[in-house]
Amino acid sequence: MPEPTCCAEVRWRLARYGIGPERIDRVVSELSEHWEDLRVAAIENGLGPSAAAAEANTRLGDPAWLADESIRGFRQSSRLGRHPVLALCVLPFLLSPLLMSVVVMPLWWLDSFIHFTHWGSTDDRRNARLIVAGMWVAHYAAMVFAPAFLGSVVWRAGLGIRWVCAMCAWCAFAALARVFEADAIDRKISMAFSFPWRLNAHTAAILFLHGLILAFFWAASRKATKKTIHPLGADLLHEYEK
Repeated sequence: MPEPTCCAEVRWRLARYGIGPERIDRVVSELSEHWEDLRVAAIENGLGPSAAAAEANTRLGDPAWLADESIRGFRQSSRLGRHPVLALCVLPFLLSPLLMSVVVMPLWWLDSFIHFTHWGSTDDRRNARLIVAGMWVAHYAAMVFAPAFLGSVVWRAGLGIRWVCAMCAWCAFAALARVFEADAIDRKISMAFSFPWRLNAHTAAILFLHGLILAFFWAASRKATKKTIHPLGADLLHEYEK
């Protein structure tokens, strides 16, 4: 049967807030089943089809309240949702270096025993450049993975698209505050924190990559929202465009 209008409005409000499609489908499916039970009960009590639908709408509750309660439940169901500010401040600074250490440390430990890269050799610059290139690749890969992963976690936690945007922006700030250096000539690799940062090719790449990730989440949110508007008519479309 067609989705009740009140449930469709709950779907739209959840999508506009930035809830993931899987969670929206589950919530709206449960609400639709409950609405149908209320409608059938009203018909059994002697009401006509239109009156029974109106009674089911009334007993189910206001769509705005239902959406707010669902969002509140999403946030309370995870530690990230219960403490979003703490997670927003801490995780972006820790995740990227942790990921990189997971990649780099086993290689460093292995090399310290079998010396397969000849890092300390003065007559073999090729291996040194290869190591430096690998470290830069690992650095950028970890830097890109961190906001993409944290953004998806925030999305699934039901915090909404605004929190996803804030997480991506804070990840960009954390990446700018980290200083990574890999030098094939001096044969050294270092990572530290520094502020303020210099505007150069590295910082431009950081801003560009984080901007791409943010644009992806924003586009996904708008697509999900507009997809839910069509069955609700022009009134909600006008409210969305405001």
